[in-house]
Amino acid sequence: MFPVIEVQCPFCKTTGQIMAPPMGSIVVGPCPRCSEMVLLYDGTVMPLDKEIINEGTAEEKKHHLLETIVEMVAVKVDELVERGEIEAEPKLRGRRKASSSRQKRIFPSVTNRDATPISREEVRDFINIDLHLIDSKDYFDKIFRKKRKN
Repeated sequence: MFPVIEVQCPFCKTTGQIMAPPMGSIVVGPCPRCSEMVLLYDGTVMPLDKEIINEGTAEEKKHHLLETIVEMVAVKVDELVERGEIEAEPKLRGRRKASSSRQKRIFPSVTNRDATPISREEVRDFINIDLHLIDSKDYFDKIFRKKRKN
């Protein structure tokens, strides 16, 4: 038997059941009742701009879908934090014995415990501006190249 999930159109509120797509799949299509465009990702249905999806450029469609998914994830993260399911301070784990299969730990290049969390507006700015510029060598070097001491 195939797993089935219940979904609701964010426009007309019609509910229905569909076969659950594989985890991580992005499904875009019209609501069978009102024909508005919706996005299904990770069991969540989000509204889309029908004009962008049907008539936009590839870049506009990509940007709209990415922005919609980021907004959905931001809402889910907010809910997770509000329910207290994420600890404010991570627990320190005991040291493990050294082994040949020991994985190298990766740390952020900049650590500032006093920094405020990134806002949704900053995420949107990154998606709308920086993400499009990062393919430019000059922009990439300006942001990520290590400063050399002479």
